[in-house]
This record gives sequence, structure tokens and C-alpha cells, in this order.
Amino acid sequence: MMRILNFILVAILVTFGAKASAVCFSTVEEYKKVQSEFPPEFQKYPVYITTDGKLGVAAIEVRDVGDKFKIDAYFRKGYPIDRDDAYIQKLCFVDGKIKIDYEKTKNGKQVKDNFNVAYDGDAKTLKTLFTTFKISNKAEYDRVSTIIAATEKERAEKSSGVQGAQ
Repeated sequence: MMRILNFILVAILVTFGAKASAVCFSTVEEYKKVQSEFPPEFQKYPVYITTDGKLGVAAIEVRDVGDKFKIDAYFRKGYPIDRDDAYIQKLCFVDGKIKIDYEKTKNGKQVKDNFNVAYDGDAKTLKTLFTTFKISNKAEYDRVSTIIAATEKERAEKSSGVQGAQ
């Protein structure tokens, strides 16, 4: 009986008390040392992430540039179309969550910021408070980018038509 209770206690402690250690990197070289500890979708790059939902359409590529990783984001949340790029300063994966510290240029100034997303390995998605992103492939990235580009072109044509009529 005591063995069973000990086994149950150990199982409870392992299940609820154990936390996986964070796997982090800041450079491509550091990533190569820990990449096998990441889920399969993140063991190669570039990584393509997309969403095509009610709250917006986005095509995101994470790729290496020199010894850093760059996030190229192209998204539409209404008007206008946004293009954004940032360099990853540090990325950590722990307990199904990804935290990214990044730096980008905004209004001519270098800005540091971070964000967190939840990773669902079964669904191959990343979830923020408002949006679910799919871990995609190049073809899906290109498809979503085309949707955004078509919207951008249509808005530009409408805008120039309105201005020309005045």
C-alpha cells in the first residue's frame, strides 16, 4: 500500500511540479546548438506562419540574416496594409510558450519589445490573445501574401481614382 501511495505522490509531483527548462537562443550559432530541443516545426528555417481570419490576414517569415534571425511580417488588419520587420534579440521556448524579445526601427528609432504566444504542437498553431496562426509552408505563405497584395493594390487604385476625380 505504501508503494502505491509513493508512486501516486511521485506521479503527482512530476505531473504538476515539474517544469521544462527554457530553451533559448539569440544568434543562429546558438540556435544550431539547441535546435533539436525545439518542436519539429521549428527545427529548420525559414519558418512560415500565416493566418487568414476575421481579425486579419498575415504572412510571416522567420529567416536567418547573417548571424541573426529576422521576422518579416506582412499583414492586413483593416486599413492600411502593414509591413513590419524585426530582428530577434532572444527567443525562448518553455512549457508550450514562446517568448520573443525583438528590436525594430519605428519612426526612425530603434525600439525593443517582446511578445508571447502559446504553441499547440498537435494543431501546429501559435495562439495570441486575439488570433490563431498556422505554422505553414512556403506555398501557404505565398497564397496569403497574394491576398494581402491584391487588397493593397485594390485600395491604391480606389485611392488614386478618388483623388483624380477631385
